[in-house]
Amino acid sequence: MALRDYLGARGEPAGRVLLAVAGVLTLAAVSSPRASHQPPAPAAPGPAATARAASAYNATASNGKLRNGWDRREPSLTPALLRSGAFGRTFTARLRGQVYAQPLVIGGTVIAATERNWVYGLNARTGRVRWRHSLGKPWPARATSCRDIAPQVGITSTPVYDPRNHTVYLVADTIGKSARHPTYRLFGIKARTGRVTKRIKIAGRPANDRGLTFNAFTEYQRTGLLLLGNRVYAAFGSHCDDRPYTGYVASVNVATKTVRLWTDEAGVTGQDGGIWQSGGGLMSDGPGRIFLTTGNGVSPPPGPGSAPPAQLGDSVVALAAPRGGTMTATDFFSPGDAPALDAANTDFGSGGPVGLPFGTSAHRRLLAQAGKDGRLFLLDRTGLGGREQGPGGRNKYVAKAGPFAGQWGHLAAFGNTSVLTARDSARSRDYLYYLGKKDNLRFLRLRAGAGGTARLRDVANSTQRFAFSSGSPVVTSNGTKAASAIVWVVKSAGGTGARGALEAFRAVPPARCGKRACAVRPLWTGRIGTASKFSVAATGGGHVYVGTRGGLLIGFGRRVRAGLAAHPPVDLGPAAVSRTASREVTVTATQPLTVTAVRTSASIAPNPFRAGQLTRTASGAAAAAPVRLPVRLAPGDALHVRVSFRPAALGGMTGVLSLVTPTARYGSTDVPLSGEGAGPGLYSQPGRLKFLLADGEASTRVPAGLVVPMTADLTNGGTTATTITSVTVPGRPFQVTGLPAPGTVIGPGQSVSVQVSYAPAGAGSSRATISVRTSNGKLLRLPLTGHAKAPVSKIIAAPAAVRLGPVRVGSRVKAAIAITNAGNLPATVSVAAPPGSPFLAGYRVPRGLPVNPGYQLRIPVTFAPAAPGRATGVYRLTWTDLLGSHTLRVTLTGTGKG
Repeated sequence: MALRDYLGARGEPAGRVLLAVAGVLTLAAVSSPRASHQPPAPAAPGPAATARAASAYNATASNGKLRNGWDRREPSLTPALLRSGAFGRTFTARLRGQVYAQPLVIGGTVIAATERNWVYGLNARTGRVRWRHSLGKPWPARATSCRDIAPQVGITSTPVYDPRNHTVYLVADTIGKSARHPTYRLFGIKARTGRVTKRIKIAGRPANDRGLTFNAFTEYQRTGLLLLGNRVYAAFGSHCDDRPYTGYVASVNVATKTVRLWTDEAGVTGQDGGIWQSGGGLMSDGPGRIFLTTGNGVSPPPGPGSAPPAQLGDSVVALAAPRGGTMTATDFFSPGDAPALDAANTDFGSGGPVGLPFGTSAHRRLLAQAGKDGRLFLLDRTGLGGREQGPGGRNKYVAKAGPFAGQWGHLAAFGNTSVLTARDSARSRDYLYYLGKKDNLRFLRLRAGAGGTARLRDVANSTQRFAFSSGSPVVTSNGTKAASAIVWVVKSAGGTGARGALEAFRAVPPARCGKRACAVRPLWTGRIGTASKFSVAATGGGHVYVGTRGGLLIGFGRRVRAGLAAHPPVDLGPAAVSRTASREVTVTATQPLTVTAVRTSASIAPNPFRAGQLTRTASGAAAAAPVRLPVRLAPGDALHVRVSFRPAALGGMTGVLSLVTPTARYGSTDVPLSGEGAGPGLYSQPGRLKFLLADGEASTRVPAGLVVPMTADLTNGGTTATTITSVTVPGRPFQVTGLPAPGTVIGPGQSVSVQVSYAPAGAGSSRATISVRTSNGKLLRLPLTGHAKAPVSKIIAAPAAVRLGPVRVGSRVKAAIAITNAGNLPATVSVAAPPGSPFLAGYRVPRGLPVNPGYQLRIPVTFAPAAPGRATGVYRLTWTDLLGSHTLRVTLTGTGKG
């Protein structure tokens, strides 16, 4: 998948061509690639570490190699601190270039890297720059039509730290004389001084397909780096969809500088299958074990996970990476409808794999994966499940939830029970946190049934929604103490990153949340300016750090010096849409100062918060008097601000009241604000569903016969429960699942997810409406629109006939056939028959291989005559699609010369 999908607004071009530390985990070594299917038992997340002071280490993406975002060594980051008002911005450091990589926290130093290839070491408490270093000239965005990161592209992935030699490893995109010839290099930098100790170029051919060559111009390195032993692993996807590209994993031995490559599209294919994961890191649960998820590409044919094929698009893949050996795929899981996901540009690999710190008695080593279609799968890391290996040829998984809104990022986790059983399931507090596109933050609880079966339930949702390009959640806690746990999310108002904020929620929702998802209000919010896309906050030592697209590194923590006494967050909450609620906010001066401005900001437009009348109560006085800005305050003076909340829409909203002082010593005092737009009855997000095949900015009609799913959330926006009294569901070509039946009671703030599928039987447009009436007399109408085009089945060969000419007996000549799906229907290979002697086909095309529109198969052929005379052969490919079975025949001719 492309940089434009990873980073934002621009779409993919039509068509594709196929060529090819939070706690410490002690893990036993594995002896062979196949043995690596059986990982060691994970360490239990017990409370042993809770009494320790925070170690202030966040040395890799998402707080550890399992990538579950849980930092369980933060005893000072508590809900009580956030409610007290003493938590806020502690510093703002301006860096050279946009910050997309998650910062690292190494002891008392924060490491930050930018798109201009600058790397910084900053004081973790004050933000003072201790050292900085440039790694070379970054790649200019003007080199292609893609402008998702502009004007330079340098370091986008999250680095990794090696405590054994105190070195931070980063991958930077650099250029020399020409932007057409960029180079990826792995750099090693001393964390204490910034001294560069390693420069290793990433290049070469993958061991599993020597016909491919790594091309830095068309590849992009976005996944977080992984350190195993002396090797750093980096994954690559496409750079703005410039072709040819393929998904790669690079293994770089930092001791010997040896680089090894592996590709997820090998053999008859060799393009697409980008590994991007919206920036999530390559995951590992032990030595020599790597997990990743691929994007759109040729999906594997049906088969067991223990026998991965060469084609692994839209799949979770387990790689064995033995010491000194070549990376090998040892296991995989791919949804049965993976070809349809690819056809609709619905990457499975928009999400990254997450290793859970808990499991059930039957499945102790769980992996969570979700992508653009919003289905969340729990898989067993000891056997991922293959493709269509479940009962009746369905998906084989441990548990499934959703579909929710599509995910660009990865989940986070918190748990207090490492192995769930049916007996302790009810009192356990094991949660996953899911954030979909333009969706609420969802709190999913893991429960165990008889025999260790697992199930997930959506038990709580945030009151506000997070726009596309918001980041993945992280969790802080004091060990496994549920009351201490906080979920942090970087929120964006849209693809531009405008009105960015850091949001915090209690990680464990109230006990009443159960059968239906209840509403969860934010604990705290802090403004950050322009958020980077898919930004992930870093935590350590009682602080939270966020990098921004505006080139800032912002630190948040306990404020020990403030001119205005801390004020707790203010909830103005629920207010009817287009009605106004207000509250007075009072701050008290601790030092002589002048307040020059009072303003509000919000992560939604229009801003529903307003600062109104100002009054001051002088120290010792009994009454307040009106004042105008600027206002001088003496110690003990109280400034009162009337804050109003007037929502223009339903749902939760957050913002900040800022009181600005002109001195750098005190700066701005921010008071978090929240409120909820309320209204009786149900409302839908989105408000209508329009079914097209979306390819970035471009959208096309759906070929008749395909199925396109979409999801809508129905939410009770009122302050009292409502009961569904009637439901009207449309017929074909629409199919609706998950719609609550009459009699269903939905509490205030509770939501129900509904999936609607569009399956047109012929060309044309279809319109329908889902209608839901509730007990308060309100009628919810959800309009549906679908646009279809006629199906076209067409697979062609170039050349249409292969003429290999005269060849001396005993010699051989090679050629290649490019077989392309030039129609608009996904096809599946049913027979690929080679031509027979004296012709040879270099690769075997597996039965069941999906070939989607725009994809191409490379078939190398050889003519090796054993006797003089003319020879003729036929390469035959039979495929099936929605229009039936079809056969392509390519004639091969040659003449043997004596």
